[in-house]
Amino acid sequence: MPLPEPERKIITLVSRRFAEARTPTERKEVLSLFKPYGPNAVQRLVYLNVLQELMLNQRLIPRPVAFHLCGIEKLRQQAKSTFQGLVTVLQHMYDNARNTTACNTEVLLYDTERYWPDGYENPLLFWLGLYQCSQVGLVGGWLWEKDPTEVQQLFVNDGVMGIDTAAAYWEDYIEKESNRIELLYRKTNAERFLQAVSDLEQGQPGSGVRPLQWNSAAEELGFSQDERSWILRYLMAEGLLVKKGASDAITTTRRGFSELHSLNLPIGNEEPTTMQSNSEPLNESDELLVFISHSSKDQELALALIELLKNGLGILPHQIRCSSVDGYRLPIGVNTETQLRAEVNAAKVVIGLITRNSLVSAFVMFELGARWGASQFLAPLLAGVTPLELKGPLALLNSLSANSDSQLHQLLENVSTRLGIKSRNNPSSYTKYISTVKQLSEELLEQNARLPDAARPEPEKKTSKSL
Repeated sequence: MPLPEPERKIITLVSRRFAEARTPTERKEVLSLFKPYGPNAVQRLVYLNVLQELMLNQRLIPRPVAFHLCGIEKLRQQAKSTFQGLVTVLQHMYDNARNTTACNTEVLLYDTERYWPDGYENPLLFWLGLYQCSQVGLVGGWLWEKDPTEVQQLFVNDGVMGIDTAAAYWEDYIEKESNRIELLYRKTNAERFLQAVSDLEQGQPGSGVRPLQWNSAAEELGFSQDERSWILRYLMAEGLLVKKGASDAITTTRRGFSELHSLNLPIGNEEPTTMQSNSEPLNESDELLVFISHSSKDQELALALIELLKNGLGILPHQIRCSSVDGYRLPIGVNTETQLRAEVNAAKVVIGLITRNSLVSAFVMFELGARWGASQFLAPLLAGVTPLELKGPLALLNSLSANSDSQLHQLLENVSTRLGIKSRNNPSSYTKYISTVKQLSEELLEQNARLPDAARPEPEKKTSKSL
């Protein structure tokens, strides 16, 4: 997929430094090198999950797809070959180990000498392969930032045994990620164009913008003719823009203005929504802010997530719905399906807690399907599963992993932005809650690795008991 030049260069800088020297890139350095585009470009690449920002120290590292998008064929092939080599080792390790949840890097390195000599002789290749496998969820418990000579405990996800050809698996994963990023990128550009049209209309629906005006706006945004055509088709199909009469002028619909409001973007001359602190009265409203869609079998993890949201963002209990956790259940006597349908659409944020249990839960699929069908913000949080296990509409959404400290920090940041509130100024006040969520998620991954296929979760029946 084509990327703007500043963004491609940022991806190249971060990916090359990480692959060649195992070193993250300082966010400040990127902003200095690529001003004035740096802040927006970094924000977009993190949002698209091409780069990962380590929240506590403002450093950037690449996701596996970044090695492909950087455009350097040598780096792309190195990423692919190291993934392929490490998967081969993991499969042999899984076959031979008595307990795949009690392995360590010393044992893995021993098997690497036998099954992937190049990785054994070059520690950087070994490390890069292991990093990618941990990123896609095939390995858990391993921390890339530790000294490579330090022995670390790790566990192997049984999904590694479902890989027939590692090279083909890597290509499929990269293609899927690239398609997801391209779709999100185009939708982001569509939002920017919708904002530009709204500005030209000065927040007055129906006033209309002539072709010369909107083409000029699209050119200023850097959109090619093909991009403009796609954006217009997309916004019109979504009912956010319409043609005005028989002319080629376009105008923002009321739904379009509502969409801009929901994105916290300024409309016409309106000032952007400001971020409010946790001490201000916004958090005392009765409005439902967060709906957590989950399986009742994951009650403990759901409660840990609630505690993280409360302590990280200052959200109050009555502003959270989590139907199987005491204190957050549905009101007595309501019609379960009717109430769920109303609340899953009314909540400002819906977090889908995606586990092996929720993937076979009729209620979770009902809730997430309703939210997705309404084209409203949905945040999938993976716990014990990998992105490749997602099917249907869920597979099109960018997801975060509960196995990662930095991604849990990102979850808080993204939710706070959606809600228009500030996260806690001192991360130490909620770090222990992040650790709890991560620990429970890793335990799920370990449990899944131990389960034989016959013991996989069975689909839940769609009854109120599953709540």
